[in-house]
Amino acid sequence: PNMSIVNGKAVTVLFSVVCLLGIQACGGSSGGGSHPTTTATFTGTIAGTNDTEAGTQTGTMDVTVKPAAASETAQISSTMTSTGTLTLAGGGTVDLTGTYDSTTGGVNLTGGGYTFTATLTDGVMDGTYGNTGLDTDGGFAGLDSTTDTVKTFCGTFIHGHHDSSGIFNLVVTATTVSGSRINYTSRHEYRTISGTRTGDTIDAVVDDTGSRGTGTIVGDTISGTFTNKEGTQGSFRGSVADCI
Repeated sequence: PNMSIVNGKAVTVLFSVVCLLGIQACGGSSGGGSHPTTTATFTGTIAGTNDTEAGTQTGTMDVTVKPAAASETAQISSTMTSTGTLTLAGGGTVDLTGTYDSTTGGVNLTGGGYTFTATLTDGVMDGTYGNTGLDTDGGFAGLDSTTDTVKTFCGTFIHGHHDSSGIFNLVVTATTVSGSRINYTSRHEYRTISGTRTGDTIDAVVDDTGSRGTGTIVGDTISGTFTNKEGTQGSFRGSVADCI
């Protein structure tokens, strides 16, 4: 249960999802069922690893979800088709195909051995991904970048409890923070991060673990500290450049 930031080993992904606007920020609450004709974009990061630090990944991803054609709205299913491209740092691209369900807010994408499963709710995208061939999995998160400027920060964290460390990623707008983090040694225990931004200060909590952190953004870098529910402290740092 720690916040973190990665150096060059961050598993980060710029994730753009073009989805359906009528559901608040491409998801609204998971019960919307309209079929909008305009698009929204989500930008985010992924954090994943296998049992070694060398198993981390970096890349970008763009995904388009097709809205219903006007002539089909009377009979269109709530499930739309989606296509995308995952571009891995260091070279290589993966074509992705999948669906977006406007009733549940669910997004599913597969390709090249990768599987992405997410939910779009109230302007936030979060979910899990994996690649069995690479023995890699983790979590990812994103925020609506249709009208807001989104920055992705990636880095590493270190925690005083058993000297644990791992990768971290955050997606930040002018007011909102989202993201995920994962220990190097416990890849299946990824955690989601959520919080707020006020000026250049962020306040965030790691899902239900009780870990809370505060950080400061200076240009394209971020650093800060966090405390878990037992009171043990840790620190994190990262940058926009570490996501590339």
